[in-house]
Amino acid sequence: MINQKRAMPFNPPSLDEVSEYIKNKGFQVDPQQFLDFYESKGWMVGKNKMKDWRAAVRTWQRRNQPVSYVPRPLRLCQADCGKPASRYCSGNFGAFCSRECRMKTLGW
Repeated sequence: MINQKRAMPFNPPSLDEVSEYIKNKGFQVDPQQFLDFYESKGWMVGKNKMKDWRAAVRTWQRRNQPVSYVPRPLRLCQADCGKPASRYCSGNFGAFCSRECRMKTLGW
């Protein structure tokens, strides 16, 4: 006999359930906005019925967080001319700002 898991039918949460979950997790999601959004869509995610509203709240929280962007440091020309390096890079030869700097430095 195969043990089959039966999926529990989805029951939309109340405003109190969503509010309590958000408060307990310390999230910055507006529970009324969350509830209104999914009620307007019939608790559908794309073309599928929602299975776990708590997972949807966690996704809303993640999307509300600002994306941290750390720019990479600027690579300077290896010829010590002070200009930023550009496309004139060639593997082990380093990065240069121009073809002229590259040729001058490598003695070509």
